[in-house]
Amino acid sequence: MAVLLAGCGRDAAEKVYFDSLHGGKNGMSAADQLKLLDEAIALRPDRAWYLERRATLYVDLRDFAKARPNFDRAIELADRAYLRYARALASCQEGRIREALPDFDRAIERQPKNLQFYRGRGLARAETGDLRGARADAAFLLAKVPHWHDGHWLMGRVEELSGRRAAAIPFYEKALSIRPELIFPRRALVRCLRATGKIGEADVQAAEAARRERNASVSYADPFRY
Repeated sequence: MAVLLAGCGRDAAEKVYFDSLHGGKNGMSAADQLKLLDEAIALRPDRAWYLERRATLYVDLRDFAKARPNFDRAIELADRAYLRYARALASCQEGRIREALPDFDRAIERQPKNLQFYRGRGLARAETGDLRGARADAAFLLAKVPHWHDGHWLMGRVEELSGRRAAAIPFYEKALSIRPELIFPRRALVRCLRATGKIGEADVQAAEAARRERNASVSYADPFRY
């Protein structure tokens, strides 16, 4: 929608919105981006993509109390599958994982071919005790996109939470062979190695996790960031 409007000439609200977008790409602080978005929303409070962008910035700042009403209003204006998914991820990061499940389900109902939705739902299912559902999502990802890390990581988490830590190890190792920069599967691998008595291997992986974590993006450390 924003692209279409841009092609037809930008009104005052769109100009401010794009100033915020370009500023974000050029080092503008989140606070200054938010000021521009506030201005754009004041001019056109009916444009869902402004609210979505503001919600995303608040998530980046981990200000979930401010992110949530922006997601809520954006969904009221334009109930898109990806918006549901984004709100669900934010809910999970906030610790409200069970509340996120209906949003994941709705996103998948609307766009069942969007595979990234399954990784979010599968992990939320796992963390709320629905290991059968989580295993189904993991198996689906492994069948559809075995070259992604997500199915391997998720199946490892299911095995770990099921008490089968030895079975989880090869899944975590495979996930890391695909995305070695990720912190959360490496930390999980360390836990499972220690639990199965492989202390030397665990120490090596723990040191590698610490080394990588020093300069890691938050998305590499939080499985709900993706």
